[in-house]
Parts: sequence; structure tokens; C-alpha cells
Amino acid sequence: MQEDQEEEEKPYLWLPQEIIHHILYYLNPKKRAQSSTISKDWLYACRTNPRLDFDDSFFNVNKGYNLQERFGDYVNNTLANFQGPNIKEFHLSMVMMPGDDAISSSSVDQWVYFAMKKKVQVLHITLPELDSNSYKLPSKILGFEYLTKLHVNRCKFPNPNFNHGSLTLWKNLRVLHLISVYNLSTEILDWLISVCPLIHDLKISDHYDELDQIRVFDLPSLRMLWIEEGYSSETRLIEVMNVPDLETMVVELGFGRCTLTLHPCPNLKSLSLKNANLKDEFFETLTDKFPTLECLELTGCFGFKKKTFPTRHHKLKVLRISESWDDDG
Repeated sequence: MQEDQEEEEKPYLWLPQEIIHHILYYLNPKKRAQSSTISKDWLYACRTNPRLDFDDSFFNVNKGYNLQERFGDYVNNTLANFQGPNIKEFHLSMVMMPGDDAISSSSVDQWVYFAMKKKVQVLHITLPELDSNSYKLPSKILGFEYLTKLHVNRCKFPNPNFNHGSLTLWKNLRVLHLISVYNLSTEILDWLISVCPLIHDLKISDHYDELDQIRVFDLPSLRMLWIEEGYSSETRLIEVMNVPDLETMVVELGFGRCTLTLHPCPNLKSLSLKNANLKDEFFETLTDKFPTLECLELTGCFGFKKKTFPTRHHKLKVLRISESWDDDG
């Protein structure tokens, strides 16, 4: 009777595991740890939660106990007690400044390998800024068949074996975000695009000098493209071609001399350009290249004349031009 009364007063004690997992999705690490003490069902749900999220920003520095050590222990204990069959999402965010006791690359490797062993589908990794000593992704991640989304921030990209061909095909990858990634050369990016035939969301941001050309090509399922140059970028060419389903494109250039070449995109609806050198030809061919364009935003762009503005584009609904200048002054 007492147990029945307790269940009536506290209905969260008998929630299905799927509902508890959904609740855990919205809790920070501290709250998730506290929820494991509610009941045995909640403890089991915490240990089988298919979305693992490790963020060191929730860890405060205590005297006599190193921040990295506390965070590393938390990750290791969570993985050691994990009882679920698979992992859907694995998020690792470490923003703390590196020090003498910084978490080693081998520890991060072990965590990533554990996620891969559990057939992880979504992998997010954000690590501290270390320049040439940045963490290098394990080469085994290349072509990992279960991966549907890969988001890496401030990591080194592994050197692929270009001779593997289709054996390293990322056949299920749909989302690829590369933010402040080192060792990302034009050759590696070309290879990446060639082995991700079904990708529909691609973001390349704050890249470094190794990437002198960005060519996005032959991606029939691509719908979202975001390219953002870093301030020190030496990219000379950005070219987009043969992406028939592309709907949204954002290109933010740095202050270098970069040539932007956009081939026809029949389904493009939104185009945002920043610091681009636009010739009159860009506006003159706008309707032919982008017949379904509804929104055009230009920020800091130059090289065009006002008389070439697309005032008669039959689909265009929004035209925003700011901080831009033309050859007429």
C-alpha cells in the first residue's frame, strides 16, 4: 500500500525508460548525476542513456583536485558503468585551457573508440585550442559505417589512405561540420567530399592555410552549405558546382584575395555572401543560375555597380545589402 501511494504521489518513479531518456537529454551533467539517485529505474536509465554528453564547463575548480582529473574521472566512470547496447550520440566538449595535467590524447582516443564500439551515430568533439599540438582524430573514424553526423572543432584531421577508394566510403554520413580543423588540405577535402555521396549538410569554418582551395562538387543530396574563412586564411578559390538540391548557401570570406565561383543551383532559395568580390556578371546571370532564389543577403561585398542589382528577379522576396560598396562609389 505504501509503495502504491508513493507511486501515485510521485508519478516520475514509474516513467518508461524512453521517457526518462528524453528527460535526460535536457539535463546538464550535474542534474543527470543527481537523477540517478531517484530510483533504480532512473539509475538504469542513466546507465543506458543512448546520448552521452560530456562538457567540462560544468566542472568547477576545487582546491586540491585538478579540473582535468575530475572531468576525466567522470567520463571514465560513466563509460565503465554504461550498460546500453548502442550509443546514438556522443558529445565531448573540453574548453578548459591546457596545462601540465591536461587530459592526454590517448584518453580521448579511448573514449572515441568506446563510442565507435557502441556503433555511435552522431559524434561531436570540441577541444581546447592547442595549435600544432591539437588532438588528432583516430584514422579508424574515416569511413566508420554507422556515423550519420560528424562535428569536429579544433582537432587535427587524420591523413586518409587515398588508395582505399570505395572501401572508406562514408555511406551513411549526412552531416559534416569541420570547425577550426588542422591538417585539412585541399586534397583531403576533395577526398572527403568524394566519399560522402549522401551528405546534405556541410560546414567548413575557420580553416587554416593548408586549405588553399575549397571545391564543393558532385553532391546530389546537399541542401545546406556553410563556408566561413578564418581571418588568416590563404584560400585562393572557392568553387561550388553540381549540387542540384542545394537550398541554402552561406559564404563568409576573409580579407584575402579569394575567387568565388558559383555554378548554377536550380533549387537554391537562400544565398548569403560576405566580403565577396562580385562582378556585374553575378547579378546579370542571377536569374539563370538561381531561378528559385527568394533571399539574397550581401554584407561587405564589392566590385559591382548599383545598376546591376537584381530588381526584376521573379522569385526574389528579400534583398539585403549592408556595408557593401560598388565601383560607382
